[in-house]
Amino acid sequence: PLPTARELYDHLQDTSENHKDSWKIWRERYGDRLIQWKEENSPEGKEKIPEEGSITLKTLDRRVNAWFSKL
Repeated sequence: PLPTARELYDHLQDTSENHKDSWKIWRERYGDRLIQWKEENSPEGKEKIPEEGSITLKTLDRRVNAWFSKL
C-alpha cells in the first residue's frame, strides 16, 4: 500500500532526529500544516547555500500518489 503523506512526514521526522546535526524537519501547526526543512550543515568543501524548503501536507500527499502510481 502507498504511504500516506502523514506516514512519510513521520518517517522523515524520525530520520531527521538521527541526523539532527545535518537536517531540521518540522511542521507548522496552523493552516494546511506546512512541512518545512532546512539543511543545518552543508558538506565541507562545498560553497553553497544550505538547502531549505517547504510543502503542505496536502501537496505532499498528491506527489506521493503521483510518484507511486507510475510504478
